[in-house]
Amino acid sequence: MLAKRPAPGTPTRMAQGVPRLEVVCIGVERHRAPGHRIDRPIGTGDWLFVHFRTPIVMCEPSGDRTLAAGACVLYEPGRPQRYRGGEQGYRIDYLHFAGADAGAWSKRCGAVLNRAFVPASPQPFTALIRSLVQESSRREKFWQEHCALLIAQLLLAVGRASDAARDASVTPRQAEMAQRIRGIRARLHQDFQRTWTVNEMARAAHLSASRFSHLYTELFGKAPLEDLIDVRIQQACWLLRAEHLTLKQIAPMCGFSNAQHLTCLFRRRMGCTPGAYARRVHRAE
Repeated sequence: MLAKRPAPGTPTRMAQGVPRLEVVCIGVERHRAPGHRIDRPIGTGDWLFVHFRTPIVMCEPSGDRTLAAGACVLYEPGRPQRYRGGEQGYRIDYLHFAGADAGAWSKRCGAVLNRAFVPASPQPFTALIRSLVQESSRREKFWQEHCALLIAQLLLAVGRASDAARDASVTPRQAEMAQRIRGIRARLHQDFQRTWTVNEMARAAHLSASRFSHLYTELFGKAPLEDLIDVRIQQACWLLRAEHLTLKQIAPMCGFSNAQHLTCLFRRRMGCTPGAYARRVHRAE
């Protein structure tokens, strides 16, 4: 699907802070027939991202390389693009894009360029491209800005996946385990009011408590329960700034057993009592 160019007189200047990126051509869940192949010796005049929904054969100077479903590749303008499917054909999501910030954003995100790879963990490529299809078709207010931000988000996802692809020392199992622990941390930060134990977190990750604590600390720079306390203290700070509540009311809202428990940990983390913190913040306002 070709994205329509703005009608004459339509402003094309992006809002300040929005990267200068634009859709050229886009497709989601497109099927290619058996025998179909791409052979572009000098590529195209724009950037191209391809997400392969089925196994694919990359035709490279060193020989053919077969990759599993989920592989992706980000091509720079003018670089060779060669790949083919199997006997059943293949399915892809793709995005041709351009813009003054395309090169800078790709470099900033650390994306692997011109070489296909299989991400170690699932990435939201299809969802982002589907959103781009909707935005570029519907053309509602700020659609160009929204498309630019979605392309930037896609490049960030490619950059994240590229980091794992570059690190040959990380096995697929290790990458999967890291994703599992990140998911547990997300639950921890969302449901900080409940009582958590390291044993409970470790069971969710299918690890021993000691192994889970070690990997969690390696990933996030702090132990699981220390991380949880930090989140609870941050929430207490927000409530002290924004609400007129007593410590007795705030404590359970932040996951503390009582006001004394909150005060003790708050002083240890913030260097002052909750009351002193609230007075200082309100004086500053």
